[in-house]
Amino acid sequence: MEKKKQKTKYLIVLGDGMADHADANGQTPLSLAKKPFIDELCFKSELALVQTVPIGMAPGSDTANLSVMGYDPKVYYTGRSPLEAASIGVKLNNGDVTFRMNLVSLREEAGGTVPPLQETPVGAGLPDRPQEYENLIMHDYSAGEIETAEAKKLVEILKPYAPEGFELFAGTSYRHCMVFRQCTMSDKNSNNNSKLSSSNSQLNKDNNCALNLTPPHDITDKPITHHLPPEPFLSFIKKSYEVLKNHPDNKTKANSAWIWGMGTKPLLTDFSKKFGVKGAVISEVDLIKGIGLSANMTSIDVDVADGSLHTNYEGMVEATIKAFDTHDFVYLHIEAPDEMGHKGDKDGKILSIEFLNDRVVKPLVESLTKNYHLKMLFLPDHATPLKLKTHTDEPVPYMLYDSNSVSMKHSLPYTELGAKESGVLVSKGHELIVKLLK
Repeated sequence: MEKKKQKTKYLIVLGDGMADHADANGQTPLSLAKKPFIDELCFKSELALVQTVPIGMAPGSDTANLSVMGYDPKVYYTGRSPLEAASIGVKLNNGDVTFRMNLVSLREEAGGTVPPLQETPVGAGLPDRPQEYENLIMHDYSAGEIETAEAKKLVEILKPYAPEGFELFAGTSYRHCMVFRQCTMSDKNSNNNSKLSSSNSQLNKDNNCALNLTPPHDITDKPITHHLPPEPFLSFIKKSYEVLKNHPDNKTKANSAWIWGMGTKPLLTDFSKKFGVKGAVISEVDLIKGIGLSANMTSIDVDVADGSLHTNYEGMVEATIKAFDTHDFVYLHIEAPDEMGHKGDKDGKILSIEFLNDRVVKPLVESLTKNYHLKMLFLPDHATPLKLKTHTDEPVPYMLYDSNSVSMKHSLPYTELGAKESGVLVSKGHELIVKLLK
């Protein structure tokens, strides 16, 4: 009897920030991690490099994930924060300007009197004569991976102090949103209105923010003095520090807000119309959910999926398998490798990759190939090198697996070096998805 043809399903499994730079021994977390299932798939897959971040653009998860999802950042990128705003249900009007607001932990410079945050919560109290705000150090961009419920309380505390014309919206963990509504600005603050409108035009023109707004994860353990935002944001974050550092209801490690990631309303082409398949996104972070929602994809939430090293991998795998009942394409985004890279946690990053092997890729492939013809891309969006604790823009390794292909293609493991030795580079990251879907 002729075997019934299986329906093709398309999967992208993205380990955020998974790529890295080689250490003194030529090793990276990808080469050190025990990932036998991924390497076995790799031998039967296409292995190469892809330039996910267009040359000249900032190497953020926003630009890189847009690219992997098939949208040219040079055409579609309008900033990070509006994508996150879409995820948390913020309605944006034409002309509105959005910003990411992190809840962060600042500390005094070496020799200061503030105990390490690992030992004493920031909100539990500071000395009577702290250093000036401008001289503080960016200790932790995530405020100790603050829990969402606690973070929402702090956002509510800060709302009355937002600059005129701005609104605050609570998101997930340390990630929140500030929106400038042009229609609410009074004449006395028209100077701010003019500055933001000018920056808005520059953002749309150059895909870059004209304001000096630094991502906090780029300055971990560095003084903030050379990275302070302009007004009205500077007055707001200084006020947030004054309010949060000794607030009786703040029992967390967060002691300041930090503003960055300016953007405007996104206008992405409908994913199903662009690529001819019905898609869904599963992610722990608002940014990726927002990209999916802005492209009219289904965003599927998973309980206790928090972006940490010990996130709910099993829940995300189960949700992915179930999503294929009604969708042709799923974009599964795992945040943990990036978080470990930002913290400089080598062992944690290696373990996150091993979790991807054991708890994500292996159960997904074994389950899905029982019922479907599976085509899968496995890759990071960008590198987050342990030594740098921030993103870089070099090409990253990708693996394109087809369950109908059973013969060995090469003997290279899934590593940065293995992909480089293939000699193949996809120079336009947004074109990679076409190889998956063809």
